[in-house]
Amino acid sequence: MTRNEFLFTLERRLRVLPENERRDALDYYEGYLADAEDDEASAIERLGSPGEVAAKIVAEYALDETPEAEAPAKHGISMAWAVVLSVFALPIGLPLALAVGAVAFALLAAVFSLLVAFGATAFALAAGGVFGLVFGIVAMFYDMPLALMAFGTALFSLGVGVLFAKLTAVLAESGFRAVTRFAGRFIARRDKNE
Repeated sequence: MTRNEFLFTLERRLRVLPENERRDALDYYEGYLADAEDDEASAIERLGSPGEVAAKIVAEYALDETPEAEAPAKHGISMAWAVVLSVFALPIGLPLALAVGAVAFALLAAVFSLLVAFGATAFALAAGGVFGLVFGIVAMFYDMPLALMAFGTALFSLGVGVLFAKLTAVLAESGFRAVTRFAGRFIARRDKNE
């Protein structure tokens, strides 16, 4: 990572700070990296990722900006409530998160099962249609009405097989898009939190 990339990413991550605080921090790290121009890469490596640096700066700013006039008892009570609520929410939140994960997995399994079922149905109908055409050709020499019935049934079976094949392709494509979108949102949310 170059100095400009580091500073650009750091500036993006510090947008939560007021302009003067953000500028002071960027000036400091710009000067630090300018002084280490001989070995810029190792200086950046020593600092860590821009996300880590930004997290430290924001945390220090939050600690510096806590109001001095606030009564300690009131702050202590609100912190105590936060701890108590967190402890009581854990038995509810963890199973809820597991349930959401299980539902997502079940939906993926259901879509995959439908794909397999539609694909197998399409294959079976197409194979039955081909068999019906062969049977109809053989039956033409013995019984013409039976041969016509076999041809009609075979063509119907082939048509429905093609319909199921198309349905399988559409379901696979939309299922793939949905999974890709979900994964993209999850990754984007994870990157945003870093």
